[in-house]
Amino acid sequence: KFRASSAQVSGDTDPYQLDLSYSLDPMQYGSLPLQAIGTSNIPNKDLKPLLSTDYEIGLEMGFVHDRIGFDVDYYNKNIRNDIVTTAVSNTTGYASAVFNVGKLADNGIEALLRATPVKVKNFSWDLTVTFSTLNNRVISLGSGTKGANIILVRSKSGNASVQLEEGKRYGGIYGYTYKRDSLGRKIYNSQGLPEYNATQTLIGNSLYNKMMGFSNTFNYKNFSLYVFLDGKFGGDIYSETDATTYDNGKNKATLIGREDGLIADGVGEDGKPNTVLIRGYNSPAGPGASVNDYYKQIKQISEQFVYDASFVKLREISLSYNFNLALLHRIGFTNASVSVVARNLLTVYKN
Repeated sequence: KFRASSAQVSGDTDPYQLDLSYSLDPMQYGSLPLQAIGTSNIPNKDLKPLLSTDYEIGLEMGFVHDRIGFDVDYYNKNIRNDIVTTAVSNTTGYASAVFNVGKLADNGIEALLRATPVKVKNFSWDLTVTFSTLNNRVISLGSGTKGANIILVRSKSGNASVQLEEGKRYGGIYGYTYKRDSLGRKIYNSQGLPEYNATQTLIGNSLYNKMMGFSNTFNYKNFSLYVFLDGKFGGDIYSETDATTYDNGKNKATLIGREDGLIADGVGEDGKPNTVLIRGYNSPAGPGASVNDYYKQIKQISEQFVYDASFVKLREISLSYNFNLALLHRIGFTNASVSVVARNLLTVYKN
């Protein structure tokens, strides 16, 4: 079977985004009630509905009496005037603002392979493999941004954020990075502390761009065993928890150098190998910073705490028993089964 489709749909957002709304304040001026702005979001009178245009083509085929088959699909989606909410400074009196993004583009492939390798009188084995890709890009942010990125959300510390940047994937993670020389070596100052760039740059992406699933169903007489694994790849995570534990000395990595100090691997500002001793509790006095200050400095460097979020998990196992149909018909039932289900049993792979 060959299929093709095209669609165009519009979308909106929550109500009361165009104008300010007001609410009664519990405080009073004498006997007079007071009012306050009742929204934490900056209104946008020029907000437009988003417009999504989708194209899709696919092919489905089956072989060997449909015991082997596949289904592959290519999709392309373009969104104009997507509606996003961005964080703003608390000094504005608001927490966020809502506006349109110029143009976003998504495309990818979705594929499914199914097979029945074994099928005999009382036993059968069915398997299904799925795989999909997602390639998304921010084509244009629109004229209202004046070339600046859109910040969707910030970490509590402010050291990392999820931003939209023209020409980049949607959902980019931005943060502070180590200063490095032309050979990629970290640069340390005269106190032995790592230096970092003052401007947040792209250090990862919060969205997965590859996903897979693998399921097996084993049927024996009235019993059925289902096993499902799934995996996601290409996404990253920034751990504010790890950054905080570096700051307060609760991370296992901060044990290094705590007693006798350490000399970090890298170069000084003059390009020569770093020789400054970071002072531990038992270290002699010197020009180096304390080990406490060393890990507090690293806490500011977002790059240190970005991890690959890829995984493969044993997502579900279920065992079912289907009651005998002849017995069910006698008591007025057409079908009945009982199942034992276990989910999220094991992480098979993580990086």
